[in-house]
Amino acid sequence: MNPGGTVVRTTLAELRGQGRALTEAGEFDQAIALFEQIQPLLKARFPRDHWVHHQMASLYGHALSDAGRYQQAEPLLVSAHAGLLKRFGAKDWRTLLASEHLQAYYRATGRGGEAAQLQRRL
Repeated sequence: MNPGGTVVRTTLAELRGQGRALTEAGEFDQAIALFEQIQPLLKARFPRDHWVHHQMASLYGHALSDAGRYQQAEPLLVSAHAGLLKRFGAKDWRTLLASEHLQAYYRATGRGGEAAQLQRRL
């Protein structure tokens, strides 16, 4: 409850949007903390193989990558992209966003060839 006594309901979509905005603003530590808080909510609300887990993993991995935490980011980004690609195909906006995140990670880690290869597959 907030100080006024009314219940404030924040949806996962709103939290996702907040995390994206924090990442884009360069507030990586805050974004990462938010994505870590979202994980238990996802597990409680969605089956493990639900696509929303992949979408959040891509956003979380993107924040980690932009923060320079590459070792943590890579498995999230790779798995998220593969899961969304399998579920929605290459042209879906969720897959395309995950692809952008993975490509940015590849470029940031000196793996531009892998980023280009991924881009060509789209």
